[in-house]
Amino acid sequence: MDRRLSYPLVKKSWLICDVGGAQGVDSFAFAQRGAFVINLDINGYSLVLGNKRAQELGLRANLSFIEASATALPFRPELFNLITCFSTLDHLPNKESAYGAILEFSRVVSKQGYVVITVPNSLFLIGTISMRVKNMTEPEAFPEQRFTPKELSHILCEQRLMPISFDSEFPRIPDRSILVFHFPKLFRKMPGMMQLVTWGVKVFDRISGRRLVMLFGARFGYLSKKI
Repeated sequence: MDRRLSYPLVKKSWLICDVGGAQGVDSFAFAQRGAFVINLDINGYSLVLGNKRAQELGLRANLSFIEASATALPFRPELFNLITCFSTLDHLPNKESAYGAILEFSRVVSKQGYVVITVPNSLFLIGTISMRVKNMTEPEAFPEQRFTPKELSHILCEQRLMPISFDSEFPRIPDRSILVFHFPKLFRKMPGMMQLVTWGVKVFDRISGRRLVMLFGARFGYLSKKI
């Protein structure tokens, strides 16, 4: 979904910032298309690994790795042709921080430039309930901010970022990583839980192509254009 929304846009010599890009998987793809890319993350170790990999791939001339926060981007206004932020806003401490990050995206993207954001969906009730139980029963678990499509669209419009394309997806890989990362320990101990997850993934795969159902996908995202 992240790639469907962003990759077709990229043009040679564009300046792109991938916010929360970690080791730079998507940044590498943008650079291979001829763009100049800043891969930004707060995890310095991930950036070191990404920098090393970029050198191995021969992409270092088109890539920079910067350690910074999504809520305080160290760039001048209207600099970038494209800002991407894939499943990063949900890991910020609270929604106020997420709003602040979107304000920053609007500030540094050029007029008629693009912003692509993907986040977990509050309307995907299985995931939303599961994460709330996890946060209540496992204090050590990371926080997760969830949004509805309408909520995120409203925030984008407030910052002059007009949504022009929407996409979403349901879980598609029925492996144990779904249990480990998305289900509370309380749920994982229940007998037959993995079989239930496998069944659920098959159901989601069958219904995910229907237009209305897309609003309830586990993750969703918008491609927006600054007006």
